[in-house]
Amino acid sequence: VATQIGVIMAAVKSGLKIFFFEGQDIRLIPTCGVFVTMNPGYAGRAELPDNLKAIVRPVSMMVPDFALIAEIMMFAEGFNSAKVLAKKMVAIMELSQQQLSKQDHYDYTLRSFVIPISRAAGAFKRVDPDGSEEAILYRTMQDLIMPKLVYLDIPLFRALLGDLFPGVELPPDTGGDLRSMLERCCTEQNLQIVPDWITKIIQVFDCKVARHGNMIVGKTGAGKTAAWKVLKDAMAALCKDGKGEGEYQKVEVYTINPLALSNDEIYGCFDPATHEWTDGILARVMRNICKDESATQKWTLFDGPVDTLWIESMNTLLDDNKLLTLLSGERIMMSPQVSIVFEVEDLSQASPATVSRAGMIYLNVEDLGWAPYVKSWLVKYKDDAVMVDTLTKMISKYVEASLEFRRLNLKELVATDRLAAVKQFTTLFDAHANPEHGVDAGDGEAYVPMIEFTFLFCIIWSVGATVDAEGRKKFDMFLRELDVRYPPSETVYEYFVDSKTKAWMPWETKLTVYRPPADMPFFKILVPTTDTLRTKTLALTLIKVMKHCLIVGNVGVGKTMVAQSCLDSLPEGRSSMAINFSAQTSSNSLQNTIEGKLEKRSKGVFAPAGGKKMVVYIDDFNMPQKSQFGFMPPLELLKLWSDNGFWYDRAKQEVKNIRDMQLLATMAPPGGGRNAFSQRVMSIFAVVNMTNPSDQQLHRIYSTLLNNKLSDFDDELKPLGDPITKATIELYASIAEELLPTPSKSHYLFNTRDLAKVVQGTMQATRQYYDSKESMLQLWCHECFRIFGDRMWDANDKHWLQNQLDAKLNNVLGSSWSALFEPYGGEIPPFVSFLRNVENPPYEAVTDRKKLKEMLAEKLEDYALEPGYSAMDLVLFGDALMHVCRIHRVLMQPRGNALLVGVG
Repeated sequence: VATQIGVIMAAVKSGLKIFFFEGQDIRLIPTCGVFVTMNPGYAGRAELPDNLKAIVRPVSMMVPDFALIAEIMMFAEGFNSAKVLAKKMVAIMELSQQQLSKQDHYDYTLRSFVIPISRAAGAFKRVDPDGSEEAILYRTMQDLIMPKLVYLDIPLFRALLGDLFPGVELPPDTGGDLRSMLERCCTEQNLQIVPDWITKIIQVFDCKVARHGNMIVGKTGAGKTAAWKVLKDAMAALCKDGKGEGEYQKVEVYTINPLALSNDEIYGCFDPATHEWTDGILARVMRNICKDESATQKWTLFDGPVDTLWIESMNTLLDDNKLLTLLSGERIMMSPQVSIVFEVEDLSQASPATVSRAGMIYLNVEDLGWAPYVKSWLVKYKDDAVMVDTLTKMISKYVEASLEFRRLNLKELVATDRLAAVKQFTTLFDAHANPEHGVDAGDGEAYVPMIEFTFLFCIIWSVGATVDAEGRKKFDMFLRELDVRYPPSETVYEYFVDSKTKAWMPWETKLTVYRPPADMPFFKILVPTTDTLRTKTLALTLIKVMKHCLIVGNVGVGKTMVAQSCLDSLPEGRSSMAINFSAQTSSNSLQNTIEGKLEKRSKGVFAPAGGKKMVVYIDDFNMPQKSQFGFMPPLELLKLWSDNGFWYDRAKQEVKNIRDMQLLATMAPPGGGRNAFSQRVMSIFAVVNMTNPSDQQLHRIYSTLLNNKLSDFDDELKPLGDPITKATIELYASIAEELLPTPSKSHYLFNTRDLAKVVQGTMQATRQYYDSKESMLQLWCHECFRIFGDRMWDANDKHWLQNQLDAKLNNVLGSSWSALFEPYGGEIPPFVSFLRNVENPPYEAVTDRKKLKEMLAEKLEDYALEPGYSAMDLVLFGDALMHVCRIHRVLMQPRGNALLVGVG
């Protein structure tokens, strides 16, 4: 650009009539000039290049005199008392800025405050030329500013208006045809009529008439999506009845989630290699709808977070230019029937330029709450009076109380939304309210108690499903205060409603004695416990009713194992696929992975093979790397599909409908490479928290494995299974409590997987070589030192561990450190499995260090003689020998991965 401007300026200076420009002679109009406007220095904006800076002369803009501009605007619109009114308008603007809360979508500038208010007031003035001018301005300010205020600011703003316009009374606005039609549409769609929410929809309509770009802002559960859907239906119905003067038209909506796509996929780009132009999805959609000249309104809906990068490119489209300029030089003019709607949770990442260009309508969660949803849900049981009656009583007694109790007193592993918890409750109740689960209207006496029990069970596993282990105890006490019919022992989480006995039964009763199959690898063994059983039962229940399910829990509680066992026991007609998310997962790779498992049913419709319904299992759901502005594209892609049933074919820029698919996901709480994500994504899932297994559960798991292993050993060793398990669990608990990570010991992170590794190591004992209690305990001490001790670099910590082991040997296992390791000089010998040259070499202690050194030295020589390797001249000192044994031990185990940490 700079060179082109330079050529033109040079021609002007030398006073030419015709000059040579870009390969041809063109005529010069000597009065031409170049003006550049720019907002410097924030994301999404580039600085001017230096050669361009040298040509143009900088002029900085001062803050203008708002009062003067407002006064001139008001005069131009035909107001007589413009001076007074302009002062009031600017006063309101300054007071709002000082008094109201600071929100990302509030904006007090010419473009979004003074000019639109003056214009709208002028329009009212022309409708009613003789009306009170104060009342007109009052009404305009109320209409244009109220929609964007958050719940707490509304009374404040009303007070400000009242102070500046004393004695001005407005006739109540009935909303006319539109309000009555919106209420009719709500009734038809089984939505409740909430006056505040209907007012918001009318505000959306009013803002759409005034501006072509609008943002519907609000937290999840505020009814944003429902608002535009109802408005769309009402406009179509009013158009059909021939109401209005052409402002009501049929509406077509084109949805895009901008973060599920890259910038180039939205706007189009040149292929760097061939320099071919590839069209973008927004470019394709806009071109098609701007060509269409029918009176139907076309809305492009951006349903997803706003971030500076993609939205800055739309500035010319959102302001008065109404132009979409593409990199290819194409410019698409927006026709009057086309408008742009954004549906976002907040505008924390948007630049001031964007906020001032779009109309804002803020929907308050407080206007709706959960009650309208529950009312609409109860309609489904309207034929069963007993059911509706019982449910209404129970809902008023429990739902609000438990939600508030959770908000004030309980910690959740991952924060969830109130409405999402209520939705999870209704889904679970629908799945359980049938004769198969014992809720049968033909039961007479037992019917009402069964509804109540099922209701309570569903409350426990919806509102109470996401809280941590401490929270479960508090929630248990809270529920027991309201109902005394729970069994007295344990917490309420330990029970389910039995369909045969029609009473609470412990989950324990569903467990059978488990024997792992002889040839099963250790990492595949899943010993059923109450934790795994209830999580699996819940997940399968949710899968059956096609509800997406998310299992959260700390590292190592067995989420992946439970999810895998869910996939293994899916009902008929279901298939599954597993995807592991990592930091490098992109929305592109996720889409390709899933599409690889689908087949085409008809044009633009894809579904799983064989007419089945597919469960897509996603592990580490919150692992993908965040974009520059803190959003996760793969999750946004899934949200687009979950809400609308389609995503875009990136190559052809067409809609692809994806049918018969649902999600099952697992994740650990944010931290350590895992990220938090928005409530809008979270709210499509039913969330269940798996707590850390209790000591009792851990004992059950590992004693099952050890006793099974020792069942064919000598009589002296058979009873060792339980005491070894008990000692291991106690040792693990004290390590997890005492040895916490510090900056210098940042890798001191222990979880239940370490516990499993100790048991796995102890299970390497073989019957013919382990015939005494001592040999077994030596092996156990060695494994504890390998798993826990090898992570420690501080000699004091190792000494502490040795004392802990000695205490456990004395108290639980009837032995002592000195008795076990006296022959080895009080040190633990290394255990290895490469000393004997037999077919299945045993895992045994090294009694002769000299022999070990000779053997490894011999291996080192063999290595040097192998073709292609160069000789390594290593001195096998004591520590080196030990390290070789340790690493060999890890690598010999199935899925044994080693991470070597040390100072270089």
